Amino acid sequence: MNRRGFLGLLGGAAAVTALAGCGAARGSTGEELASRVPLPQPYRVPLPVPPVARPAGVHPSGAELYRITQRVAEAEILPGVRTPVLGYDGIFPGPTIETRRGRPVVVRHRNELPVPTVVHLHGGHTPADSDGWPLDLVLPAGDSRDWTGHHGMTGDLAAGEREHVYPTDQRAATLWYHDHRMDFTGPAVYRGLLGLHVVRDDEEDALPLPRGDRELPLLICDRSFADDGSFAYPASTRECGRSRASRTSGWRACWATSCSSTGRRGRCTRWTPRATGCACSTRRTRGSTSSC
Repeated sequence: MNRRGFLGLLGGAAAVTALAGCGAARGSTGEELASRVPLPQPYRVPLPVPPVARPAGVHPSGAELYRITQRVAEAEILPGVRTPVLGYDGIFPGPTIETRRGRPVVVRHRNELPVPTVVHLHGGHTPADSDGWPLDLVLPAGDSRDWTGHHGMTGDLAAGEREHVYPTDQRAATLWYHDHRMDFTGPAVYRGLLGLHVVRDDEEDALPLPRGDRELPLLICDRSFADDGSFAYPASTRECGRSRASRTSGWRACWATSCSSTGRRGRCTRWTPRATGCACSTRRTRGSTSSC
């Protein structure tokens, strides 16, 4: 099988998975979740290529310095449809970082999202204090609330920003960076917090590989879409249903908040930010919560 045939087969399998799901029990993250908006015909939408990040300067250590801001934005993933995303630099996927073996880099992440985040370089040979341990939270910039309630455990908290030092002492590889926060890695990555990090070296340069415009970064993702174009995450349909809160700002209603006050018939009247849990207590008795 040639490369074109292989990629076609892989793309078809991903599309089937996105539309059909895994057939698991209702309410689980493997539940069948078909998109509710029309999907484009295969091979009709140009392949989006993330921009390559450029150094913002030189770190006092002498390493190249990159700056990335995590923020809420909208992306046109489906033609003519706007989808809310949590994005590195407000795009999905995030910018590609290109590095070279033996040249350390520092990436400074700023969190302008409504929830804490953690950044992990998947596959990187990274020092422990830059590796993105799930409880080493970067708190939202300017947010003074207590976000430390992850099962009674607390990591190294940073207010608004954190620097990640990558020695880049490893062979050429295609790595990826993503959110790694305790309990919320799945929904955060699903809503957009991921990007590529490429390491190059002399050995790779000597190989007859595609270069320049013929070298394309490829990320294969499964996503389903709600009828308003937002991402439909399986867990957000258990208690929150397709309410206004869970559709356009689901990352707040369904994995960052809980119901602190209920009104008639158990409906939620006030949402309170939480550090953990996916508490959506609508249509339930006073004071109760449900993990999505």
